[in-house]
Amino acid sequence: MSGGGLKYLLKEGVKNLWTNRLMTFASVGVLTACLLIVGFAMLFSQNVNSMVGYLEDQNEIVVYLEKENTEERNIEIESELKQISDLKEVTYFDRAEVFQLQKEKLGSASALLDDDDDNPYYAYYTVKEKDLEKITATVAAIKKIEGVKQVSFYKDFADAIVKVKNMVNLFGGAIIIALVLVSLVIIANTIRAAVFTRRKEINIMKYVGATDNFIRFPFMVEGLLLGLISAVLAFLMIWGGYSMLANAILENSTVTFLASMMQRMLPFKEVAVGLGLCFAGAGIVTGMLGSIISVRTHLKV
Repeated sequence: MSGGGLKYLLKEGVKNLWTNRLMTFASVGVLTACLLIVGFAMLFSQNVNSMVGYLEDQNEIVVYLEKENTEERNIEIESELKQISDLKEVTYFDRAEVFQLQKEKLGSASALLDDDDDNPYYAYYTVKEKDLEKITATVAAIKKIEGVKQVSFYKDFADAIVKVKNMVNLFGGAIIIALVLVSLVIIANTIRAAVFTRRKEINIMKYVGATDNFIRFPFMVEGLLLGLISAVLAFLMIWGGYSMLANAILENSTVTFLASMMQRMLPFKEVAVGLGLCFAGAGIVTGMLGSIISVRTHLKV
């Protein structure tokens, strides 16, 4: 195809958008709405995972050490803990430090603990698990370390977090897939209706000798432009809506725990590039495929 021919077909594709502006607006509206729904579902799933990650970080494993251990042995245990690949943030508290912390907590009643020679507390480590699904195996490995007296952790809490995370990933993924499929059907039908209104134009071009590619190309340009326009509109609307929602939630979160959770909401700038590329790709592919599939029926004359 010559440069002039390509320019003509591109021009025809752009011109047809305005000539058939009613169907153009309908197609853009439907595609934008579908992208909005899918986009918000993706953001919801990502934010729930971020908040679950925050809860995971709150679940500490406390490793109490034998009182008979020397301080050197207690320090050695740290290196053994760090050899367990699923652990992170290993923090040590010696007996004197624990004793002092407890005195500070008691406040005016700290006189009960004035006798430093009778320190009733154990030295301990606090550690965090990278993957809560492996926490039971990790605790079992810690218990095997010589000099460890007891390992304490909230098993029920850890199990609950794992269940919530798995459910969010499962249902979030299923919802997104379902929305994408529904969107494809709606968009294909909308574009098919747009092409149907121009079937006579297609048939005339076919009868006068135009090739299938010559007929198809302007529709592909239309589909590409429809996809790009819809992607930009959906992205801008989600950007504005998400930012307003995040600010409103943060401003009205008076409960300390809820405020901490809401602060785990992902800033839009962290998801903007990925979401924008996803929208652009989905919009362009859907628009072009919808056009190609819809035109193909009317090329068979």
